[in-house]
Amino acid sequence: MTVAQWRKVQVFIKNYFLSKEEVFPDKMLESHKGAFLALFDDNGNIVQESSFLKDGLKNLHETIVELCEKINKDIEFSSVQLCIVREVSYLKNPLDWDIDHDGVCFQWGNKFKAFYMPYEIVKINGDKVTVLDKLCSHKCECPSSLWKMPEGLVWGLKVDWHK
Repeated sequence: MTVAQWRKVQVFIKNYFLSKEEVFPDKMLESHKGAFLALFDDNGNIVQESSFLKDGLKNLHETIVELCEKINKDIEFSSVQLCIVREVSYLKNPLDWDIDHDGVCFQWGNKFKAFYMPYEIVKINGDKVTVLDKLCSHKCECPSSLWKMPEGLVWGLKVDWHK
């Protein structure tokens, strides 16, 4: 998406909650695997998130509306961060992802699963090992080294997002 399209999407999301109108710039028919939406307060703290992953998605408008419908309509927020997931791939080498552009997901069986989107990774301000350690210990609430074990699955998320 272009920067102009991203701005239109952000305006749409803000208007969706303020006026409850569904005025979208265009249908934006593009293949994707899911999306992550985060709403922030004035201090940059996440006040609510919405996300999902599915195969075969084609309409960004429908995806964004679905994300918005999962959010509490009375929530107060000052900014929006949207990530469109283009590709999800298992990483044989857990460090084989782009820390400046990708999201990352950790999975340990069916018990633990969590992810960081690029806007969260930027705030960590660390290397890939630090990001994966925190993903395990903070988001999954499991030992920080589990991602290093053969049973630990690390997935790379290729995403479109704008700061």
